[in-house]
Amino acid sequence: MRTQQVVTGMNNSQKIRFIIDGFGMYCKVSDIENFATSSHRVAVISALQHLQCSRDLAKSCGKKEMPVGYGTRSNFQGVNHDVQVNIV
Repeated sequence: MRTQQVVTGMNNSQKIRFIIDGFGMYCKVSDIENFATSSHRVAVISALQHLQCSRDLAKSCGKKEMPVGYGTRSNFQGVNHDVQVNIV
């Protein structure tokens, strides 16, 4: 059975680097599902969705260079996280 995409438009095997509150790690998009806390998982997924949205917008505008990173502050259930994601 085929696994559903975690982030629409991104391959689950795409390698990324994320930094949450100063802690960084390399992984695949599919590995986000295995995070221990929901607030960290939501922060990274939200940042990846924003990154993919900005990549889709750049593509539709005909730009040659695509964004490869996105940083933001996420608030989920009253917990704030500074998060940054980059495509490796």
